[in-house]
Amino acid sequence: MRRIFSLVLATISLMGMGLEQKAQAATDYVFTTIDVPGSSNYTWAAGINDAGQIAGTYYASGGYHSFLRDTSGAFTTFDYPAGTNTYAMGINAGGAIVGTYQSGSVSYGFLRSAGGSFSSLVAAGSAGVTQANGINASGVISGYDMVANGTLQGFQRSAGGTYSGVNVPGAYPGTYAWGINDAGTVTGYYRSGSFHGFMRTANGSITTFDDPFASDTLAMAVNDLGVIVGYYNGGGGRHSFLRQTDGSFTAFDVPMAPNFTMATGINDYGDIVGYYRDGVGAYHGFLATAERVPEPASLALLAIGVAGVSALRRRHRAA
Repeated sequence: MRRIFSLVLATISLMGMGLEQKAQAATDYVFTTIDVPGSSNYTWAAGINDAGQIAGTYYASGGYHSFLRDTSGAFTTFDYPAGTNTYAMGINAGGAIVGTYQSGSVSYGFLRSAGGSFSSLVAAGSAGVTQANGINASGVISGYDMVANGTLQGFQRSAGGTYSGVNVPGAYPGTYAWGINDAGTVTGYYRSGSFHGFMRTANGSITTFDDPFASDTLAMAVNDLGVIVGYYNGGGGRHSFLRQTDGSFTAFDVPMAPNFTMATGINDYGDIVGYYRDGVGAYHGFLATAERVPEPASLALLAIGVAGVSALRRRHRAA
């Protein structure tokens, strides 16, 4: 009977953990500054996956380089072979990283596998600019490129290498696709006078939005729950925002940089990465770790499970 109790308790614990991990409310954040050792006053944490791996870019020795930070805080730095500058933009659940590298005056996208091998990405019809910004668990990549007339167009690249357009009607000079989640929802921004955020679902439905305090809204990443992060210009500076699935906005800043915080990545646990500028003009990456708070459903399940265990114990004692 004791073994049965242990199994029931373990099952309840695992069920509660699963609900907490995927359906949680972040009531507070703990901010951690991220600086790549040897960087020259510039580190940008661009993307984060559910394992807590972070990909980004830093400046050193006269050029831009990329990094992968593991959960212990250790850094692996890398460059695209023969590239002059390498910018890591996004990372998926398996550790594959996408970004952009320069070769002369031309920019290409890249895919770096979890094992460290590289592939170059060039969107069909691209005229010298291809930027890869996001990648989901299935290997679908989001980004944008420039076509011959100077217009920027968003794209979605399948795991098999097929490109399709992701564009907001009427946008000029174009659409900038950035983040993508596992459901195929793409987020980013477009220009029509000022910058505005957008979300495009897998069926092609587009929702545009603006932070209520913004002159410009730039959406950068979306997690599997549909929560979007980005930043906006307004209120005397540049600030970050969370856009919830109901369309509501929450503004936030890194405490050390109340007037310049740019959020660019979010995982399914609500952890956010980006970068900020300090008082002397240096740029630092940041990790905002969300406090895990179970939703009411998780608490209710836990209460039901505890009640069940109590009932079993009473029966055992009576027997």
